[in-house]
Amino acid sequence: MSVAVKEILRVSRPPGAPGRADKYLPDIAHDLRWLLEKSQRGFPDRSVVWSGEPWSELAAVLVEFGEDLHADSGLWRSLENYNREFFGTPLPLAVGDSSADVLNGFDPRRIQHLIWTLWMEMDPEVCPIPSHANLLQFAKVAGTFLTERFARLPADSGVKNFLAGPSRFGWEIKRKLVWLGTKSYLFRWFFANYVSEHDEGATVGITDDFICQESTGWSGLGAIDILAGALDVSAEDRATLRTWYKRHAAFYRVVSRQDRGGKTESIVVRNLVNGQPYTVRMNMPRCPFQPGGVVFGSLTPWHGEWYWSGEQRPYQNVPEQEEAGLRREMLERHPGIAYRYCPAEAAQARAANSKQHDEFVAHCGGDLAVYPDGLTLAAAE
Repeated sequence: MSVAVKEILRVSRPPGAPGRADKYLPDIAHDLRWLLEKSQRGFPDRSVVWSGEPWSELAAVLVEFGEDLHADSGLWRSLENYNREFFGTPLPLAVGDSSADVLNGFDPRRIQHLIWTLWMEMDPEVCPIPSHANLLQFAKVAGTFLTERFARLPADSGVKNFLAGPSRFGWEIKRKLVWLGTKSYLFRWFFANYVSEHDEGATVGITDDFICQESTGWSGLGAIDILAGALDVSAEDRATLRTWYKRHAAFYRVVSRQDRGGKTESIVVRNLVNGQPYTVRMNMPRCPFQPGGVVFGSLTPWHGEWYWSGEQRPYQNVPEQEEAGLRREMLERHPGIAYRYCPAEAAQARAANSKQHDEFVAHCGGDLAVYPDGLTLAAAE
């Protein structure tokens, strides 16, 4: 067995008890890796081929995708549902928009879309067009193989069990979101490339930025979208989860805290930018946040309460007379963030944009103005 494939699958599993089918996945991935490499040797077009270490990752991804479909864990289903909503087709560039075009099981078009999307992240220098003959052959071979191998397995998956776990508290949702955005077959390559673009590495802050705000090659969807579509929660909870893109990042004054049984159950903080109170669920022993202190951090809502998201930076001895300066700093240096929770300021910004738009249209005669050269453009400005 390829140790690389086995290790990829091991480190990518979610926490919790494995499903009955989990133990078979490494052998399936090993056999699939060998089959795909063998298949590629017969490709007449050698300009678009896989090579080196990505083979292990490709085999692992395809088997995890197979596990997802076989057990109906909901991740791929979530992706297709969003695509239908946005584009009228479950898989853009692979499936037409005909309502009669139904996808079942390991349809090669699903695998075509999966491999092509990840190929752009894993090896963009040789990424083929979505309909390239080599890609279609990969999809056909993998589809036949996965159909045959997964037919023998119980539909009991550790991933499905993990996602179906409790979703009462915000930290239970966040636990699922962190795994999905950093370890799952859909996002781990996007996450690795995102981390490589930042010098800090996979810090708490970088990880939180990716899972909460980054759009990806999956039709622009992020981990929050896919998780919201996969979880068995109410429509209201699903809508709330998708607001986590707009984390309330601000300076907060700790107003009070509720301690019980050696733990801080919650704290009440006041947003120094919009002046509003937030009840923050903690459930934390040795809570470092004391009444009167100031904390810079981001909050996200769940079930009528708020939860810290990412890193928090406490500040000691911040007098109240400095609050106005902190508010001004946020509005001037980070207006896009402050507008998330400052409706009056956001309305002013929208009004200013509308005014500029109207003035442009009145001057240029439309939304689009075309100039023959830069000098003419400069003169018009």
